[in-house]
Amino acid sequence: YGYALPDSWRETVEREQARSRQMAATTQQKLTTGAADGSLTDEEIREAVGGPGWEMQRTDPVWLLRARFDGTEPICFSFEITTPLGPATRVTATELPTCPPDLP
Repeated sequence: YGYALPDSWRETVEREQARSRQMAATTQQKLTTGAADGSLTDEEIREAVGGPGWEMQRTDPVWLLRARFDGTEPICFSFEITTPLGPATRVTATELPTCPPDLP
């Protein structure tokens, strides 16, 4: 009976990670939509990420957003947002191998 726990734990972690990856894809879409009007406010970012675990570095020609999606084992993503902001803005998402220790 003791062998069921690791499988159950692994399944839980995998399910949460799949959910976090889907949330990251949704975040990418929301950031692209939010930037289309030429601005991207902290409120729009907070709403896109869905929580407080993010930080933004605003430097041209690319803004860098790092975000944490919590679960049993958190997953972090880096989003590169091209500037100038507007309809042509591209947002690319990259899953980070580990979450940065300084991410809120």
